[in-house]
Amino acid sequence: MNFEQLKTEMGELMRIAYTKKVPVSYTEKNLTIDDVEETLRGKFRELCEGTYGFQKNKYEIFALITSEIAEVLPKTVAKNIEIFADVKTYGQGDKPEFTLKLGKKGVKRFVTAVGLGGIYERVRLDKSKFTVNTKAFGGAVYIEFEQYLDGAFDFYELTQLLIDSIEQTIYGEIKKAFDNAVAGLPATQKDTGAGIVEASLTKLKVKAKAYGEKVVMICTETFASTIPTLTDGDKEDKRANGFVKRYNGMDVVVLENGVDEDGNLVFADDTAYIFSTGGTADEKIVKVAIEGDTIIKEVENSDDSMEFQAYQKLGVAVLSTEGLFTYVNTSLSA
Repeated sequence: MNFEQLKTEMGELMRIAYTKKVPVSYTEKNLTIDDVEETLRGKFRELCEGTYGFQKNKYEIFALITSEIAEVLPKTVAKNIEIFADVKTYGQGDKPEFTLKLGKKGVKRFVTAVGLGGIYERVRLDKSKFTVNTKAFGGAVYIEFEQYLDGAFDFYELTQLLIDSIEQTIYGEIKKAFDNAVAGLPATQKDTGAGIVEASLTKLKVKAKAYGEKVVMICTETFASTIPTLTDGDKEDKRANGFVKRYNGMDVVVLENGVDEDGNLVFADDTAYIFSTGGTADEKIVKVAIEGDTIIKEVENSDDSMEFQAYQKLGVAVLSTEGLFTYVNTSLSA
């Protein structure tokens, strides 16, 4: 059986197993999500039968799993950051090019993006289009495929662990680009306060609003939890989410935080980024390029068990302009 036949046969099962939404055509036959999971697991077991079954079919196995990741990853990333980021997918070898609108004011813009040497660089942007360089990043999580075959976890968990590792990598790259962009900002675009100082945040919001009506404040959940509740709606948000979703005329966007390989938080809890999101994707200051398919590599342990690691080509850029501002809550600083 060739790969296209395998993909056709197993693709629907993988989609159902990942989304956990069983179509009517299955329920009419009294088939449950558990039945779908076991059928799919059985298909993967068939590909691994015999002494060398896995080695013979591993690339087909990897390709099947990554075909599902290709369906889910861009949508997952976009859903979580689309309010402030322009997320695009490109084929392998395609040029990740973004169009830039100047928005409400024709301002000088700089772009902070990874250079060919892997270092984030800040350069003047004089064109309406620019290219974001990509490089391969490895997910930080390892998965033992034998555990999936043995039923230790389901297909959603298998796939989501890989997606989560790539998503955390994207957040980490956004943080690096933000740090570099902010380092080049003048003091007039930065402010600090011991807690949430409304006057300081209002001043930054008003400045940001000059570049677009819709202003957002991007921060971690820890930062957002310090924002005071002023209305009944705020109190309901706080009860339901642990933080308010809107403050002082700005949408509060909480970034999913994670830890790096050293156990440190990716995003600093004391810093919020304030800027206009613009009216269209072209006006958003964060650009994320996802190039090509996810690549899965195997790692052989000393006991001969096999683990997976996911790699994805990614590129991130942050536009640094007169419309980007930061606020540091010094009460949260280490």
